[in-house]
Amino acid sequence: MRILLVFFFFLITSAYALAQNTIEFSYTLKTHETDTSIINVEAMIINKSDKPIYFLSESCNELDYYILTNDSSVESYIMLHCNISFPLKIEVNPNASFRFLTQLLVTAPIDHLQLTLMLVQLDADTEVKGKMIHQIRKEYIDQTIEIKGPVIFLKN
Repeated sequence: MRILLVFFFFLITSAYALAQNTIEFSYTLKTHETDTSIINVEAMIINKSDKPIYFLSESCNELDYYILTNDSSVESYIMLHCNISFPLKIEVNPNASFRFLTQLLVTAPIDHLQLTLMLVQLDADTEVKGKMIHQIRKEYIDQTIEIKGPVIFLKN
């Protein structure tokens, strides 16, 4: 039984490590021109594998709700609150990238920031049309990976 548990642990950690090595999350941060409590983020998901990757996004706010921060005084700044948002299936070809923009709200001084992307990976044959976002997230909970971006030190 122990051998079986060790095997499953190895399998799960290997799959997690493989995802971390084949999908990269990077970003640049820039303080808003007129409001220093807002940080503009230009983010990129890079597919470093030799196969396409597929993931869930949303028609309203794209990946804003999938970004976490390392500091409780920084949160996603959602300016547009939609009454409805449709699921989108994004495909990123091998050695290609997907760029998106988001904003963060800073409520207390910070000296560094690290963002984490909760990426809901989909299968090539996954159909999202006609489904609810929360249903897809629940169905693919085992294929949701946490991708940490770089730590960026901020100038105060």
